[in-house]
Amino acid sequence: CLPHTEIYLEDSAPADVGWLNSGGTIVVRGDAGDTTGHCAAGGLIYIGGRTGTRSGSLMKHDPLYEPPQLWILKNTGSFSFEFMGGGIAVVCGWDCEEGCSVLGERSCVGMLGGVVYFRGKAGSHTDEVQEKELHEEDIQFLQKGMPGFLKAVKRSDLQEALCDWTSWHKMVPLTYE
Repeated sequence: CLPHTEIYLEDSAPADVGWLNSGGTIVVRGDAGDTTGHCAAGGLIYIGGRTGTRSGSLMKHDPLYEPPQLWILKNTGSFSFEFMGGGIAVVCGWDCEEGCSVLGERSCVGMLGGVVYFRGKAGSHTDEVQEKELHEEDIQFLQKGMPGFLKAVKRSDLQEALCDWTSWHKMVPLTYE
């Protein structure tokens, strides 16, 4: 997808949704398969369900453009966000309270940049990343983006439940130091 391109899918999608997204908006109102958002460099990807293994892997950010964003209503499969070099991921963890992780197992392996916001349990992850509490600027970002995401996936009814910021965390890579 290039800038000013919009794709809407009312149901679920197979693997590779938003692979190499370069600025478009992609909305899947159901689940998406493995490698959703793989290598995304720009644009918005909204998923109204779950994503599969290796989703968000190799996302990157060219500082000349806005960072790519991957928003997921439920959870993602294992090895999510591996080798992420930039961008922003939001995993809402809706209806996933009983699972052991909303990020799957071994998330964020080799993560060098970007941020993963999530609501729920992180599960096992590499020592190269750290789980942190949200700061005011994180909350402002989520508050600004959540209404548009929920409207796009036709779940505006979840606004109040998902905006309890005490249940949210973020995953960021360790600095070189």
